[in-house]
Parts: sequence; structure tokens; C-alpha cells
Amino acid sequence: MRILHVLSQVEVTGAETYAATLIAQQALQGHEVLVVSDTLATPVAAAYVPMPIARRDYPHRIRNVIGLRRLIRRDRIDVVNAHSRAASWVAFFATRGTKVPLVSTIHSRQWAPLQSRWYSVYGERVVAVTECLLEHMRDDLGIPASRLRLIRNAVDLDRYRLGLEHADIRSQLGLNGEPVIALISRLSHGKAEVARFFVGQVLPRVRAVEPRATLIVVGGQRMPDGLSKFVSATETRLGVGSIRLVGHQPDVRGYLQAADVVVGSGSVAVEALAMRRPVVALGQGSYLGVVSECSVAEARTCLFGDHTETQPRDAEQVAKDVVALLRDRERRRKLGEWGRSFVEQAYSPARVQQRFDDVYRQARLRRLSGGRIPVLMYHRVVSEPVCGGRHGTWVTVERFAGHLRSLKRRGMTTITLRDCAAAARGEKGLPPRPVILTFDDGYLDNYTNAFPLLKKLGMTGVIFLVADPALASNAWDAPTGEPWAPLMTRDQVLEMAEYGIEFGSHSLTHPRLPDLPGEELRAELCESKGILESWLRRPVSSLAYPYGAVDERVKRAARQAGYEFGVATNSGPIRFDEDLLEIRRVHILPWTDAFQFWKRSSPWYFRYKTIKGNLPQHPVPQPAGSRHAAARLADADEVPAPHELAAMR
Repeated sequence: MRILHVLSQVEVTGAETYAATLIAQQALQGHEVLVVSDTLATPVAAAYVPMPIARRDYPHRIRNVIGLRRLIRRDRIDVVNAHSRAASWVAFFATRGTKVPLVSTIHSRQWAPLQSRWYSVYGERVVAVTECLLEHMRDDLGIPASRLRLIRNAVDLDRYRLGLEHADIRSQLGLNGEPVIALISRLSHGKAEVARFFVGQVLPRVRAVEPRATLIVVGGQRMPDGLSKFVSATETRLGVGSIRLVGHQPDVRGYLQAADVVVGSGSVAVEALAMRRPVVALGQGSYLGVVSECSVAEARTCLFGDHTETQPRDAEQVAKDVVALLRDRERRRKLGEWGRSFVEQAYSPARVQQRFDDVYRQARLRRLSGGRIPVLMYHRVVSEPVCGGRHGTWVTVERFAGHLRSLKRRGMTTITLRDCAAAARGEKGLPPRPVILTFDDGYLDNYTNAFPLLKKLGMTGVIFLVADPALASNAWDAPTGEPWAPLMTRDQVLEMAEYGIEFGSHSLTHPRLPDLPGEELRAELCESKGILESWLRRPVSSLAYPYGAVDERVKRAARQAGYEFGVATNSGPIRFDEDLLEIRRVHILPWTDAFQFWKRSSPWYFRYKTIKGNLPQHPVPQPAGSRHAAARLADADEVPAPHELAAMR
């Protein structure tokens, strides 16, 4: 995929560090990456094009839009990722009228003008790096919950580690065993006030009980007027050498390693934890205290104090926390060991990059399709009506042929989920009116009855197979009284695959996946995928949940097993692109006549059902025997569902 990152940077900020770490991972995965920004101090694994994105006067904005639009066309960009409001504004107008989607990553609280609720410049997807920002984008800027995603900062774990190459900062500064506090910040805007507070109010209290404590202040690429004089005056009052103002440093790792305690927030706090340094979280908005296993959940929701509304700070409490850490070497050691382990789990660049890949794919599919790709669900296609069936899982050959002719007359083109994956990766486009035909279970009549009709009309579809080679019929239906029906053979599957039919997994043995313990769930998903891939000699990337039963645990397991798409039945968002692991389908029933089929196969069908009020977004799970059972739980993988966002207030 060809990715363009757009930043408005006149000094090094957490947004630049975040983007650089993400870009490094994207380059490792083979993506082609380009960066546009005013300046770029952090080395990146991408081509850099300077452009004054931070200039907000309209002549510059218009020139930036034109320049960015030319760049997008010249380099055939697949997705644009903006990292500030100024960058989003330019990228929004540069991508209008194109097939290129915009994803905005939000690193700080945004200005919320009145017109922001009339139209949004943040694009098809909005990524917030903390829960506080996600809530802010929803409540203050009116971004719909369906477009919001939560993806935390990443930190370069190889770069931020203890090492001998960082060990000489203390000697360079003439320090000989003094307790060292490091305050690392860009020292502009609200960060300058935090620095003034700590230097002027906290440090004197610390020095009153720890007279040898020394503060290193790192930062200040754009030093505010008067701050350096204020620091010098405070040093004179506290004693020469009590404060070392070292200014902006392109590499802060040595200063992190030199510190006994790091005072900071944002990306600095994460980097300090990665380097096994205890952190006192003092941010632009609030003071959260010593970061530990007990307090980290709260700290990470607001990026260690940066993303909350401004709250009063107690200098006495901050000083007590710093002194307690300086006096307790063993506690510092334990916090350092825990901090490294925590960052490795929570801020892995590979995990963040994978999450962004998902967001990019969703954004591309939304831009290419408008989010409205009908996905129709069939099971059997029979010569004669089935007697005794309870679930309506068949249509006659005559009726199925009528459905296909209806799609053809209306100019609709059948595609597969594999086609969607290729379009999402930027490898191909989508036809103007796509539709996806899916068939569950892999019945023999899909080969004998449906396949000839699909070939005759030049159509395709997706068939989800129960992969256990020992299953030759629908044995799972016997307890519910469903009539016996044979399944396709391996040779028939290969013939259909050669024609262009996509095959996906319908699990190994057709159980209700949410009811399975972890190991059995993984086996059902992974073994079925492995068997089908060994037959087909190609990746299997799609999954249909048996009985339509799915919850967030099942989706996480499906993602870990390597599935890109998961199709449900009566659950999932109404737009195709909003959750690619819970795609809502339209069940085509034996009694679906021509008019009903026209409605059910139309891109607006789910919107119509929503307006009528008979399409709940999160239906109550049906009894275990129901074919349409579905369970929806809160997303514990940091991608809040719309109903979770509503509960965040």
C-alpha cells in the first residue's frame, strides 16, 4: 500500500515521534511511505517532502491543497494519514473527488469551531491515541462513533532500552552521585507552564529535604520568552548546579538513562518506562502521581496527564512523591522492571501497525463503496422444496436463477471478499454496484445446482466450508430435526475454486464458537483454515460464524488466526466497512419473492430497516438452537463499539 503521512511540525512533538515509529513498521511490512511536513527532525524510513502545512492563512492553505493533490496523483497514493487539525484540513480538501481515503490521527485536544459539527475535515476514520481524546472527538466535535478508533502510541522498543551508549550523560554534566530528576518536554504552549510549576514550586520543596537533588531540564526547541531566565533565577536561589537546562536534544535516551526519576507525560512517559525509569506523571491537564501497576490504567486513558481538562496541581504532593522515589532505590528498580514489561505489552509497534492496517483497509473500502455492499446469505439451492426444514435455509433453483437475473438487470456485479481485500490494499478497484453472494456449509447442491447458474451468467460468490474431512453431511443439524443433506467433495471444491469461487472457513465442526473454551476455539479456527489452505493452495482469509454466533472474544481469536473478514447473520454494523470481522448479512429465505429480493439486495436495505425501527444494532442473543443466534460483547481490544462510547461519559 502507498501511504502518505501529513504533519504540521515546526518543532519535535509526540505526533512526530508517533508517526516515525509507525512509519518504520510500515516500511518493514513492505508499504511505500511518503511524509509531508513543515520540518522533520526525527529520522524516518520514508521519503520526505517539505511543505508549510502549519501555515494557516488561506493563500498558503490553498497552495498546500494543490501541492498535496498533485503529490497524491503523482505517487498514486492509496491512503492519507494526517496527524493534526491543520494537516487534516489540507488533506481533506486534497482528497475530495478522489478514491483516496483520509485517516486522521488525533494526538491532542482539538479546537472545536461551530462549523465542525456541520462538516468534519477528519476523513473516513478518526484514530484517537487515548480514551480521553476519543471521548472529546465524539462529544465536542460530533464525530460519529462508527468512525472512531482507539490505537495507542507505539514506542520503538529496540531504540528505547538501557545501553552503554547512553551512560556518559552524568559525567558530561559533572554529576557525581547526586539524585537526578529529569524533566523532559518540548517546553512550548501548555508544557511551558508545567515546567514553570515544577521548577518554581516543586523543586524547592524537594531540595528542602534532599538538598543534593539535581534537576535536568531537557527541551525547548522553541523556548518561550522568559522561561530560561526564570530557570536561571530559580537556580541562583536554590544553589548553583541545582538545575541543568540543557535545551533541545535530538536524542533524549541518555538523559532518560541518567535520571533516577523522570517527570513527564505523553510519549516521554512511555519512553521512560521503556527504559526502566520510574515516572511521575505530570501533564498539561492533570497530575497523576507515580505511574505503577495500580495507576497505569487511569494514566494511559489521558496519556499520563496531557489529555484531560486542566485541573489544580498540588506542589506539596508532587514533591512528596518525587522525594519518596529518590529515597527508595528498591522501589525504583521494581517500577523500572514493571514499566519495561508493561510497555512491551501495551505499546508494541508491530501491534499498532497491524491495527492501522485494519483502519486503512476499512477507510479504503468505505471510500470505494460508500460502505454499502450488500452481502446475501444462502445455504442450499435445491431442485424441489425441502420438507421438514425449520430454519428456511434453502431456495429453489428456479428462485435462485430469478435472483441472479435480477442482479444482472440492475447492473450489479458479484464480487468476493478476496476482491474486497485486494481493493482495500490498493491493488484494484471495485465495480460501481458490487454485491457479495455467500453460501454457508458447503452443500453438494451448491456444486450441482448453484454453480452452473453462476457460470452461465458470469457470476461468482463465497462458499464457507465446514472443513473436517470426516464430515460428509450436515450432522450438526440432526439434533434440531433439519433434513439430511450431503456436502461437496474436495474435487468439486477445487473445480469451483479454479473457476473463481472463493472458499472460506465455516469452522472445523460447526459448533457455537462463543461457547468454546480458548483452546477449542483456536483449534476450530486455525485447523479449519489450515485444512482449506492445504486443499486450495492459497490463503483463506474469510470466516462465517456457525449459527451467526459471535462475540468480541471470538473476533479476537479470528483476527489472531489470520482472518481478514468475518461474516455474521443478524449482528454487526449496517455499513459493510465498519467492522470487517462482523459483517452483517441479509438472509435470503425460501419465500423471498422478486419484490422482496429487490429490497433485500439493495445497498440501502439496512438503512431502510433502521428507519423502520426493526433493525437493532445489538440484538439479544437467540436460544442455542437458533441459526441466527449472535452475541455482542464490549470490545476489549481497544476498539470501542458505538454502545461502549455512549457509556464512556
